[in-house]
Amino acid sequence: MPSHARPDPTAQQAEPHLQPPRLGITGASAQNHKGGVTKTTSTANLGAMLAEAGRRVLIVDCDPQANLSEAFGWTDELPGERLEDLLTHPEAATRYIPPQALQPDVAHDLSWRERLRIIPCTDALADVAADLPTGAGEGYETRLRQILEPLRPGFDFVLLDTPPGLGNLSGMAVLAADGLLIPALAADLDVRGAGKL
Repeated sequence: MPSHARPDPTAQQAEPHLQPPRLGITGASAQNHKGGVTKTTSTANLGAMLAEAGRRVLIVDCDPQANLSEAFGWTDELPGERLEDLLTHPEAATRYIPPQALQPDVAHDLSWRERLRIIPCTDALADVAADLPTGAGEGYETRLRQILEPLRPGFDFVLLDTPPGLGNLSGMAVLAADGLLIPALAADLDVRGAGKL
Protein backbone atom coordinates (compact mmCIF):
# COMPACT_ATOMS: atom_id res chain seq x y z
CA MET A 1 0.00 0.00 0.00
CA PRO A 2 1.48 3.43 -0.84
CA SER A 3 2.50 5.51 2.19
CA HIS A 4 -0.11 8.15 1.29
CA ALA A 5 -3.03 5.71 1.24
CA ARG A 6 -5.47 5.57 4.15
CA PRO A 7 -5.18 2.25 6.06
CA ASP A 8 -7.86 -0.17 4.89
CA PRO A 9 -10.17 -1.07 7.79
CA THR A 10 -11.21 -4.26 5.98
CA ALA A 11 -7.64 -5.42 5.36
CA GLN A 12 -6.83 -8.97 6.39
CA GLN A 13 -5.37 -9.13 9.90
CA ALA A 14 -2.90 -11.55 11.45
CA GLU A 15 -3.98 -15.12 12.11
CA PRO A 16 -6.79 -15.15 14.74
CA HIS A 17 -4.70 -17.18 17.21
CA LEU A 18 -1.96 -14.51 17.03
CA GLN A 19 -4.22 -11.55 17.67
CA PRO A 20 -4.35 -10.02 21.14
CA PRO A 21 -7.70 -10.04 22.94
CA ARG A 22 -9.95 -7.07 22.29
CA LEU A 23 -9.55 -4.60 25.13
CA GLY A 24 -12.88 -2.89 24.62
CA ILE A 25 -11.28 0.48 23.86
CA THR A 26 -10.05 2.04 20.68
CA GLY A 27 -8.62 5.24 22.12
CA ALA A 28 -6.37 5.36 25.18
CA SER A 29 -4.54 8.32 26.66
CA ALA A 30 -1.26 7.91 28.57
CA GLN A 31 -1.56 10.39 31.42
CA ASN A 32 0.12 11.30 34.69
CA HIS A 33 0.38 14.68 36.39
CA LYS A 34 4.09 14.01 36.94
CA GLY A 35 6.66 14.00 34.15
CA GLY A 36 9.28 11.29 33.60
CA VAL A 37 6.99 8.34 34.34
CA THR A 38 7.34 6.68 30.89
CA LYS A 39 4.19 8.03 29.20
CA THR A 40 6.04 8.52 25.90
CA THR A 41 7.99 5.27 26.14
CA SER A 42 4.80 3.36 27.01
CA THR A 43 2.92 4.90 24.09
CA ALA A 44 5.71 4.14 21.61
CA ASN A 45 6.30 0.58 22.79
CA LEU A 46 2.63 -0.33 23.18
CA GLY A 47 1.95 1.06 19.70
CA ALA A 48 4.77 -0.95 18.16
CA MET A 49 3.78 -4.14 20.00
CA LEU A 50 0.14 -3.84 18.92
CA ALA A 51 1.18 -3.20 15.31
CA GLU A 52 3.50 -6.19 15.39
CA ALA A 53 0.57 -8.27 16.71
CA GLY A 54 -1.47 -7.35 13.63
CA ARG A 55 -3.42 -4.33 14.89
CA ARG A 56 -3.70 -1.02 13.02
CA VAL A 57 -2.42 1.61 15.44
CA LEU A 58 -2.39 5.40 15.41
CA ILE A 59 -0.10 7.11 17.91
CA VAL A 60 -0.70 10.81 18.54
CA ASP A 61 1.88 13.15 20.04
CA CYS A 62 -0.09 15.59 22.23
CA ASP A 63 3.00 16.82 24.10
CA PRO A 64 4.72 20.00 22.80
CA GLN A 65 8.05 18.53 23.90
CA ALA A 66 7.50 16.31 20.81
CA ASN A 67 9.51 13.43 22.26
CA LEU A 68 7.24 10.79 20.70
CA SER A 69 7.58 12.48 17.31
CA GLU A 70 11.35 12.73 17.65
CA ALA A 71 11.62 9.10 18.79
CA PHE A 72 10.21 8.11 15.39
CA GLY A 73 12.39 10.59 13.50
CA TRP A 74 9.76 13.30 13.00
CA THR A 75 11.93 16.40 13.25
CA ASP A 76 10.76 19.94 12.48
CA GLU A 77 12.46 19.76 9.07
CA LEU A 78 10.25 16.96 7.75
CA PRO A 79 7.30 18.14 5.66
CA GLY A 80 3.74 17.28 6.56
CA GLU A 81 0.88 18.32 8.77
CA ARG A 82 1.25 18.11 12.51
CA LEU A 83 -1.24 17.98 15.36
CA GLU A 84 -1.04 21.75 15.78
CA ASP A 85 -2.12 22.18 12.14
CA LEU A 86 -5.10 19.89 12.64
CA LEU A 87 -6.13 21.63 15.87
CA THR A 88 -6.07 24.95 14.03
CA HIS A 89 -7.97 23.54 11.02
CA PRO A 90 -10.00 20.53 12.25
CA GLU A 91 -11.85 20.22 8.94
CA ALA A 92 -8.53 19.03 7.46
CA ALA A 93 -8.89 15.76 9.41
CA THR A 94 -11.45 14.50 6.89
CA ARG A 95 -8.75 14.38 4.20
CA TYR A 96 -5.71 13.79 6.45
CA ILE A 97 -3.88 10.48 6.11
CA PRO A 98 -1.54 9.83 9.03
CA PRO A 99 1.95 8.92 7.79
CA GLN A 100 3.86 5.81 8.79
CA ALA A 101 5.48 6.35 12.17
CA LEU A 102 8.79 4.82 11.13
CA GLN A 103 10.91 6.76 8.69
CA PRO A 104 11.65 5.01 5.34
CA ASP A 105 15.32 4.48 6.24
CA VAL A 106 14.52 2.76 9.56
CA ALA A 107 13.98 -1.00 9.62
CA HIS A 108 12.41 -1.02 6.15
CA ASP A 109 11.93 -4.80 6.28
CA LEU A 110 9.54 -4.83 9.26
CA SER A 111 6.31 -6.47 8.17
CA TRP A 112 4.19 -4.33 10.53
CA ARG A 113 5.55 -0.85 9.75
CA GLU A 114 2.52 0.00 7.56
CA ARG A 115 0.17 -0.66 10.51
CA LEU A 116 1.83 1.90 12.81
CA ARG A 117 0.87 5.49 11.96
CA ILE A 118 1.53 8.79 13.73
CA ILE A 119 0.19 12.28 14.10
CA PRO A 120 3.41 14.09 15.04
CA CYS A 121 3.77 17.53 16.58
CA THR A 122 6.37 20.23 17.17
CA ASP A 123 6.87 22.67 20.02
CA ALA A 124 4.49 25.04 18.19
CA LEU A 125 1.71 22.88 19.66
CA ALA A 126 2.14 24.72 22.98
CA ASP A 127 1.15 28.09 21.45
CA VAL A 128 -1.76 26.59 19.51
CA ALA A 129 -3.10 24.90 22.65
CA ALA A 130 -2.77 28.11 24.66
CA ASP A 131 -4.74 30.04 22.02
CA LEU A 132 -7.52 27.48 21.56
CA PRO A 133 -9.84 28.66 24.35
CA THR A 134 -10.09 32.14 22.82
CA GLY A 135 -9.50 31.25 19.17
CA ALA A 136 -11.87 28.28 18.93
CA GLY A 137 -14.26 29.45 21.61
CA GLU A 138 -16.83 27.32 23.39
CA GLY A 139 -16.34 23.61 22.89
CA TYR A 140 -12.61 23.83 22.19
CA GLU A 141 -12.15 21.00 24.70
CA THR A 142 -13.54 18.51 22.16
CA ARG A 143 -11.35 19.68 19.27
CA LEU A 144 -8.99 16.69 19.52
CA ARG A 145 -11.92 14.25 19.56
CA GLN A 146 -13.35 16.05 16.52
CA ILE A 147 -10.04 15.52 14.70
CA LEU A 148 -9.77 11.84 15.60
CA GLU A 149 -13.37 10.82 14.82
CA PRO A 150 -12.95 10.57 11.02
CA LEU A 151 -9.66 8.70 11.49
CA ARG A 152 -10.86 6.09 14.00
CA PRO A 153 -12.46 3.66 11.52
CA GLY A 154 -9.04 3.05 9.97
CA PHE A 155 -7.46 1.92 13.25
CA ASP A 156 -7.92 -0.70 15.93
CA PHE A 157 -6.18 1.46 18.54
CA VAL A 158 -5.49 5.17 18.92
CA LEU A 159 -2.87 5.96 21.59
CA LEU A 160 -2.41 9.53 22.82
CA ASP A 161 0.84 10.64 24.45
CA THR A 162 0.21 13.63 26.71
CA PRO A 163 2.30 16.25 28.46
CA PRO A 164 2.75 16.23 32.23
CA GLY A 165 0.26 18.36 34.10
CA LEU A 166 -3.40 19.06 33.64
CA GLY A 167 -3.47 21.71 30.90
CA ASN A 168 -5.56 22.09 27.73
CA LEU A 169 -3.82 19.28 25.85
CA SER A 170 -4.18 16.73 28.65
CA GLY A 171 -7.84 17.69 29.09
CA MET A 172 -8.56 17.36 25.37
CA ALA A 173 -6.84 13.95 25.34
CA VAL A 174 -8.99 12.72 28.23
CA LEU A 175 -12.14 13.79 26.38
CA ALA A 176 -10.94 12.17 23.15
CA ALA A 177 -10.06 8.83 24.76
CA ASP A 178 -12.19 5.86 25.70
CA GLY A 179 -9.86 4.99 28.56
CA LEU A 180 -6.74 6.08 30.41
CA LEU A 181 -3.38 4.39 30.80
CA ILE A 182 -1.58 5.87 33.82
CA PRO A 183 2.10 4.88 33.83
CA ALA A 184 3.75 5.28 37.23
CA LEU A 185 7.00 4.04 38.66
CA ALA A 186 6.87 2.42 42.09
CA ALA A 187 7.77 5.71 43.75
CA ASP A 188 5.80 8.02 46.01
CA LEU A 189 5.82 11.09 43.75
CA ASP A 190 4.77 9.07 40.69
CA VAL A 191 1.82 7.53 42.52
CA ARG A 192 0.81 10.95 43.88
CA GLY A 193 0.92 12.35 40.34
CA ALA A 194 -1.38 9.58 39.16
CA GLY A 195 -3.76 10.35 42.03
CA LYS A 196 -4.14 13.94 40.85
CA LEU A 197 -5.85 12.79 37.66
